Parts: sequence; C-alpha cells; structure tokens
Amino acid sequence: MAIFTAHRRKAELVPPARPTPHEHKPLSDIDTQCGLQFYTAGVEFFRRGHHAAAVFSGGDDDNSGDPVGIIRAALAEALVSFYPLAGRLRELPVVAVGGRGGGKLVVECTAEGVVFVEADADVRLQELVHGQPLGPPYPCVEELLCSNFVGEPDVVLGKPLLFLQVDIYIQRFCIGYHYCHTITDAFGMAQLLDTIYRLARGDGDPLTNPPVWERERLVVAPSASPRITHYAHPAYEPLPISSPAAAAQDDVVRMTPGEQMVSRYFYLGPTEMAAMRGHVPLSATVFELVTAALWRCRTAALGYAAKQRVRVLVMSSARWSWKRDPPLPRGFYGNMLVPQIAEATVGELCGLPLAHAVELVRRRKFAVTDEYMRSMLDMLARRSRPFFNLDWTFVVADAGGLGRSMGEAATATVGRWERVGGGITAAGQVIAASLYSYYERCRRGAGEEAAVVSMCLPAPAMERFAREITRRRCCWLGGELGTTHGGFAPRLQAMVERRQRAKAVLWGEEDVGSGVTLWGEEEARLQWIEGTLRARSEVWRESGEIDGTREVELSHTMVIFFTARRRKAELVAPARPTPHEHKPLSDIDSQRGLELYAAGVEFFHHRHAATTAAPVFSGGDDPVGIIRAALAEALVSFYPLAGRIRELPTAGGGGGGGGKLVVECTAEGVVFVEADADVRLQELGHGQPLGPPYPCVEELLCSNDLVGEPDVVLGKPLIFMQVTRFRNNEGFCIGYHYCHSITDAFGMAQLLHTVCRLARGDDDGESLNDPPVWERDLLAVAPRRSSPRIRHVVEHPAYDPLPVSSAAAKDVVWTTPREQMVTRYFHLGPTEMAALRAHVLSSATVFELVTAVLWRCRAAALGYAAAQRVRVLVMSSARWSWKRNPPLPRGFYGNLLVPQVAEATAGELCGRPLAHAVELVRGRKFAVTDEYMRSMLDMLARRGRPFFNLDWTFVVADAGGLGRSLGVVGRWERAGGGLTPVGQATAASMCSYYERCKIGAGEEAAVVSMCLPAPAMERFVREITGCSNTRSAKSAM
Repeated sequence: MAIFTAHRRKAELVPPARPTPHEHKPLSDIDTQCGLQFYTAGVEFFRRGHHAAAVFSGGDDDNSGDPVGIIRAALAEALVSFYPLAGRLRELPVVAVGGRGGGKLVVECTAEGVVFVEADADVRLQELVHGQPLGPPYPCVEELLCSNFVGEPDVVLGKPLLFLQVDIYIQRFCIGYHYCHTITDAFGMAQLLDTIYRLARGDGDPLTNPPVWERERLVVAPSASPRITHYAHPAYEPLPISSPAAAAQDDVVRMTPGEQMVSRYFYLGPTEMAAMRGHVPLSATVFELVTAALWRCRTAALGYAAKQRVRVLVMSSARWSWKRDPPLPRGFYGNMLVPQIAEATVGELCGLPLAHAVELVRRRKFAVTDEYMRSMLDMLARRSRPFFNLDWTFVVADAGGLGRSMGEAATATVGRWERVGGGITAAGQVIAASLYSYYERCRRGAGEEAAVVSMCLPAPAMERFAREITRRRCCWLGGELGTTHGGFAPRLQAMVERRQRAKAVLWGEEDVGSGVTLWGEEEARLQWIEGTLRARSEVWRESGEIDGTREVELSHTMVIFFTARRRKAELVAPARPTPHEHKPLSDIDSQRGLELYAAGVEFFHHRHAATTAAPVFSGGDDPVGIIRAALAEALVSFYPLAGRIRELPTAGGGGGGGGKLVVECTAEGVVFVEADADVRLQELGHGQPLGPPYPCVEELLCSNDLVGEPDVVLGKPLIFMQVTRFRNNEGFCIGYHYCHSITDAFGMAQLLHTVCRLARGDDDGESLNDPPVWERDLLAVAPRRSSPRIRHVVEHPAYDPLPVSSAAAKDVVWTTPREQMVTRYFHLGPTEMAALRAHVLSSATVFELVTAVLWRCRAAALGYAAAQRVRVLVMSSARWSWKRNPPLPRGFYGNLLVPQVAEATAGELCGRPLAHAVELVRGRKFAVTDEYMRSMLDMLARRGRPFFNLDWTFVVADAGGLGRSLGVVGRWERAGGGLTPVGQATAASMCSYYERCKIGAGEEAAVVSMCLPAPAMERFVREITGCSNTRSAKSAM
C-alpha cells in the first residue's frame, strides 16, 4: 500500500459566483435530529482522458489543464443554485419547555462560502491500486481530506457546511470532501457533485433537475398531531438487557476507546454470493444477503450473551420507497433517511441458519406511507432532535453506486479528466459515524463486481470476526455438499445426469424420452451447486488466517463441470513420405520405470488482435485444422513418433527385463481427436492466471478407452492428442499423452514448440534451427570391450531396495488401493516462502526448499516408524548438468533423466530442523560426468531395463516452465498448461509434479501435486499449513 503526504496550500473560501438571497432557511425534523449532527467524508478520483475542454478559466493558457481552477470555478457556479450550502447553521432560541435537544436549527444564507484547499500528492494514482480497479480502502485517505480544517466533526453550528480539497497527482486528481449531514445526505451530496461535473465539462443546461430546498414539506404542523397514527420507531428506543448481571454492563463496542478500535474492509465477490444464495430465498437482494451475513458474524465475534437482544439498523433512503402524494420534487436534496430495524436474541441469530438472519433483515422493510412518515416526523418533533440508540446495534449504510448515480457518472468528466472511482469513507468522521459499516460495490481483478463493506470493532473482536467470516464463507461454500474428495452426492449426480441427457436431446444426439426435462428450480439449484464448486478453490486460496495458521491448500476437488463432445479419433501421419527403418532406443529410454504414458495440457486464448497474420495451413480460424496440419508437418522431422515400439527377442539369457526396445518407423501416425467443450476458457481460471489443478482435465485428454492401459506401450501409437475448442471459439486446449519410453517432458515440449511454430506460419528454416536429433546410440555402452574399463565409482540407489524397520513393515502408500488415494494441489507463494527461508541457507533454491518441506511433511503424515529409512527421488534432467565432451546435439529429444536420491531415517528427517532436510536435498546433487553416465548406462544394460524402487520414497519431478516457449498459434496465444497426474500409470500418478504459476495479483507461486491415502492427506494438510505459516517462523521447525 502506498504511503504519501499531501502538501496543502492555504485554505480559501469559495462563495457563490453571483449574488444570492440572504435569508434563513428552515430544516426539516429529519435534518435536525442529533443523530445526523456531524460531517460525513468521501473521495472522488479522476484520471486524464481525451474529452472537451471546460468552459471555465483555470488561470492557464490551456484552461483545461488545471483541474484545481476548473473545480473552483464550477463549484462557485454551482453554489449559485445550492446557495444555502454557502451559509451557516444557526440554532434558534428554545420557545417551549421540555425540549432536551435545544431549539430549532436553520441555515442562514450568508454567502460566506465553502472551504476550498488545493494540495499536491507526490504519488501516482496507479500506485494506490496496484493495477486493480479503484475501490476501498483508499490508501492514506486522511491526506486527501482537509480534516485539520474541519475541526471536531460533530460540531456543526457556525461552521462552513462543505469542505473541499483537490489533490493533484501525475496526470490525475482527487476531490476529497466533508459535508454537513444536517443539511443533506449522501444522495444530496452526489447531486451537488453531479452539478459541478456538468458545469466543469460545459454542459449547456446542467440544471435539468434544479436543486429544491422545500424542507417545510417534512414538517408536521402542530394542529395535525391529534390525527396522526403513531407507529413504533425502535431505532430511538433502548434494547432490553439480557439479565440482571448484564444490566451493569454496556455494549463493548460503545465502551472501547476510539484508539483501540480497528477498521477493516471485507470483500464478497460473485463466488461467495452464489454460494450464499443456495442457503437463502432467491428473492433476497445482494445487500440483504451481505447485511445478514455480517450482522451474524459480528455478533458472534463480540461474544454477547445468548439472551441479549441485538439489532441491525439499516440507514435507508425514503427517496424511492416513500409513496408520497404528490411526490417530492426530483431536485430535493435534504435528508430522507429512514432507519429500518431488525432484532433478535444472540442465540437465535447465531444458532439458526443464515436463511433466518436474511429473513429478519428482509422483514425490516415496510411501506413508507404518508401515515408512517407523519408518525416519524411527529415523533422527531416531540422528542426534540433525538439520537439513535446504538447500543447492541450493527449499523450499515448502503452507499453503493452513489458516484454512479450522478447522471452517467461512471463516465463523468471534468475538463479532460474522467472519473475512475470513489465513495463514502469512514475516515475523518465522528466516532459514532465511523462505527457504521458502509456497503459499496466495486470491481476487482478481472472486472467482476464485488460487495465491499467496512467494519469497525475492538481489536480482539476484529480477529474473531475475521476468523468467523472466513469460516462462515467456507461453510456457505461447503454447505450440504460437504468437503470430502471423491464425487458428488447421489442427488447431485442424478441432477447432473439429467442435465446432460437434456442437453443431448437438444443437440440431437438422443431421442426425446421421459424424465429428461429439468424443472426451473432444479436447474437453478444445479447452477448454484456448479458455481459453488467452481468457487471453492478460489475461496480456499484466499482464506487467509484461520485459527492462527495460513491455509496453503490450492484445491482438492473439481472446480467446474463440463463434458467434452469428442469426434471420432483419427490417425495423423507425416505430411510427406519418411524412411521406414528401425530406430534403437537408449538404455535410459528402455528401462521399465519409464515404460508408461505421461499426460499434459496446454491452453491457448484468443489474442483479439486484428493484425495477427493468418496461419499458413488450411483450417482458417479453426484451431483444430491448424494444429492437425502443423502436427502432420512436424512429424516429417519427428517421424519416429509416427511409428510403433517393438521388443526384440532376447539374445542371451542374463537380462531380467526382456529384449531391447526399438521403434519401427511405420509412418502409421499419431492419434488425433477433435472435441468441443460447452464452457468458456475464462471460467476455468475464474479471472485468475490459469494453473493447476485444471478442472475436468480428463475431459481435455483422449479417453481412457482410446489410450488403454497407460503402462502398456508396445505396438501402440506413441502420441495421443486431443484439441478441444471452448465456447465462442475464445480459446482451445491441446491435451496429450506421450510415450515416456521414446521421449521425456523436454522432448515433448520440443515437439509442441515445433508444432506451434509451424502453426503460426514461421518458415521451415526458422522452425528447425535446432532440428530434432535421434542418435540414441550416443547413450549406449558397447558390450564386452568397454565394460571392463568402466569404473563403478557411483552408486545408483534409486534402483536398490531400502532396508525396512521390521520384517512386517510395508509402505502404506503402496498397500492402499488406488481408489482410496487422494490427489490434491498445494501452492506456496511469496509469503510462505519468506517464512520458510528464515530457517535455511539463503543459497537454497526454491525447488530445493519446497522439496525438503514436502518430503518432511509427507513422512510425518504417513506415520513411518522412526527407524525406517525414507528417500526423496528427484527426477532431474542431465540436459544441462552433464559435462559431456562433445555435448549432445541441441535437438536431441530422447530421455535424459537422472534419478537423484537423498536418504534419512524418518526420525532424523522429522525430528531435526527444516534446514537439515534442505541440506539432505541439496546433497543429492553430484557432477554428472562422462564417467558417471557410463556407469549408469552400464548398470541399466546389465540389469535388463530395471524398475525404480519406490518403496518409502517420495518422487518429485520439476516440470516448471516446460510449455512457456510455445507462444502463439495463429490467432491464439498460450495461456497456461503443464503436466498432470491424471490419466497416467499408478506409479507415475503418485509422483509429485512441481510447477510455477502466477496467482492472485500476478505473484509467482510454487504449485505441487500430492497423492496420499485419504487419512494421511488430512495429516499432511495440517503439517504443511503449520510449516508455511508465517507465525511459525518464530520457532524452530
């Protein structure tokens, strides 16, 4: 948050631009109540635009270049019509006995003027918002207001009625104001500002609805009093005390000194609102939902007694709800506030469902008739300017859209400037008013509209409130769905199936039958459930501090539901003839541990650029045609990938892994599937950067029936690719399976990079600057002659078993059935990384730090015996670490995986500080020399394609940044993607994939998948949350 100081000039008084009447203007009984006898503050922000110059002189050659001069001149002109605001409040002598509030208030129209201050702020407006839409809380807002000139904000007699400060930024300015609430309300102030803006931009007739005083319309004549029906007005009455013991106590909010109060803002966006709507009547407004939720959480946080009655007081305007006959003039700018009350005991409010609180808030509404208003005005006159009774009361004022109510104020201009945000602020107000909660609407992140509400509470209660609102938010999002992994409730599943069948009928894929129609209520409920689950990962991601710990879980369930409609699979062969031959695989390629298919996805979104060159391949705007043609062309160079793997007969008896593997280059082709998904790409990320977990990722990959068993590779296509278009052709996804025996993730990225280059029309020479190179014979050790000269100086522990702590011990990970395993994703952002780095050497990389933390937490969660030895196995690439002479060709796309192992007992790993685990992980590294590689290749050849030994072992692969070089495909550019454990063999699906992605406001985070038995996953969540909590940095881990 930006911190700055405004340099203020000397204050001046701005009177009306022309002579105005000198007279006394009476106030209404609503105006004169003591509960409104204070100043309210607000701010309005503007940025440089390209609009017409203003008609008023600003004192410069270019009069539109000085916003201070423009605003000063327009203000003076506006005060001609709003001339009472240039006067002063006076109190008339008391003419009758019994009035406890003093005499009547009037405005003496003296034309003395309003206070105007020019100021400069040495800060840029974009620094206040950090690239987000402008909304509360506004940084250093007290510097944008002339509070030091206002004095005591609850003293209004004899003082200017308006204080205005114009702050100049670089190419921006802000109007900060205080207005006397006794003379107008927020809508009246918006009317004045609208007039100033209209005058400033030179509108011909800015006073379409000229300001109207006529406060006498809201005064009850004494002779009429006997005919008034008297209604209850609980806002001015005290609440009953819950018990004799509580009679000696006061509301803690009212008794806490102002300096011990804390103000914070809370956002409730579309995801939270959609979730809450599933628990309440559909007809409830957003304001009613938010008010009920905050009232409930605030009451719980303050710890009131269960029998104590509590209230919510909504400061509503009667401007539109009062069915007055005749109506008040449209230009009326006096106070029209009607306090509406809901009431309940604490036990009732907090113990019953949210829907009950919403109903209480909804019931506060009533018909604002002439009869009710006469009753209220008579009560105010008889009680002589009473106060609201705010004990045990939550007060909320709906200030949403006040700035937008000024004509078309969302595009309001002042000279060459246009409005970009603003509203009422609790800063600089009297204590009672600063305790109000101000409800507003603003845009956040990707332009979604959110409800933002201020809250002022004693510091301890604020901590409880933050936990309560976070906990409740998760409950609303969980609701009756629960939070367990592994599918839907039966009723939800049935609704989904019914919906899919109904869609199939509409698409003509299924005959109309009975029982496929979705009734409106059921469809609305299903849409809410889908929205709820779509929201979960975002809410968990932003859940902040919960019970003193920071929740680091990204997601553990699908966040959106859709089904891909796949066309019939086809084989895409090389675009031109290629050699028919047998290509040998290296000893690294052919080991059993890599005999599987790995999967990944790559997302692309439309660039919306008219200047983008059309792709050279047929297909036009259709990404499927573009990718199919580019893939066929790429296979000319990568022609072995269009063949099939064969196993040669075993030449001798010693190998335990079968014969050598080769690729028969048959040019049969790779599997290609075209698909469509009835979902928009932006729905998958909810306005956030796209990162794992990817929703419904199995729908973006070729079906399991097509791929078959993912650990069977002989005789099958080596690539399975599905291109899925998203709704409105706004993007597409390439989902792929590749045979790990023939290439690794870097090799697959090389193929995809070539496809993308060809798809965007790069000439063939540029596409293949580093043409693909097979040459697997470079990684083969010649038998007999070379083997005796190999020095086996390095062990290869990844292929050897670990000693067990007891004969009966079994690794629970491998004895748990696959369907009882849970996969979840975890992110560690800058906050968590900073906390972890406090315990380790600064030279440790992010990958080493994350690996050590996850290894340690995983071992603790699995409950291994203290004496049991455990490992972490890092699947590293030797592409850059192998100091080979001469180096391998740059276009080599074979497997170059080198398994690096760290080892310790479970007691040592979990019992010693985190720094020790980091050192173990760092110690796994070694120099990948020619001698080491010859030793490893010889071991692989002698053992006959061995497996990795994964008992008691945590396997992690660094897949970060593999697809970032893909760039542009025709009119689309890459939006995210990476490897996924979905659709892989059991062993590979349990590997943890480390990736990097951007979250929230563009911060980069480490994202790691984790697959564990369900009970162990619960323990792992607690372990990783505790480790990455910033508070834990104060104690050794």
